[in-house]
Amino acid sequence: KNKDLGEKGEKYIIEYERERLNSLNKSELAEKIKHVSDTNDYAGYDILSYNDDGTERFIEVKTTKGPINSDFYISPGELKFSKENKNYYLYRVYEFNPDEMTGKIFIKEGDVEENFNLTPTQFKVSI
Repeated sequence: KNKDLGEKGEKYIIEYERERLNSLNKSELAEKIKHVSDTNDYAGYDILSYNDDGTERFIEVKTTKGPINSDFYISPGELKFSKENKNYYLYRVYEFNPDEMTGKIFIKEGDVEENFNLTPTQFKVSI
């Protein structure tokens, strides 16, 4: 269920990004948007989009049906990518209705660790 919700949230953001770029008269950039997590789930982000100046915009999408303060999870790889890459954006889709493909969006640029409170929830154990 969470995977399906996440994929629909990503598609919602792809459409949002296309509209954003088209409204800036950047249709050539809108056509270049890539759904990265469709082919590579370990890239550290979900969508490759563009800023209005043509630079890359790395987007991680986190989707929940609940309110904006609903918790969500982020992988160590996603966290590391947010630290190491300029133009990293977390798109927080909340109050999302996957049947109607409607929701609200909160966008935060930069290192996830600097912008959100992180709570460890599990540990890897080796012998």
